[in-house]
Amino acid sequence: MGAVAGEQSATGSSESMAGKAGSTPFSAQPLFEVPKKLDKVKVVEKEKTEWNTKRLGSRLVVDAACAATAAGSVAPVITMIDKYVRVSTYM
Repeated sequence: MGAVAGEQSATGSSESMAGKAGSTPFSAQPLFEVPKKLDKVKVVEKEKTEWNTKRLGSRLVVDAACAATAAGSVAPVITMIDKYVRVSTYM
């Protein structure tokens, strides 16, 4: 009997799969055709990005002030929780 699509003949080749690439774990026979030339592939150049460095110094100062404010408002809460844990572990 002849080879069914996807099956190999006794010689190990499949006439219906000739000229194709790819494989499955069960068959090393090609599954899809590989084009000889890729006509639609183009090289795309990256756009030049420009950093927004306007008023960078003032932005850094504002960020530092925000960080200090956040730390100043969170630190007392952490201190209260820490004191509560210390007191409750010694009781």
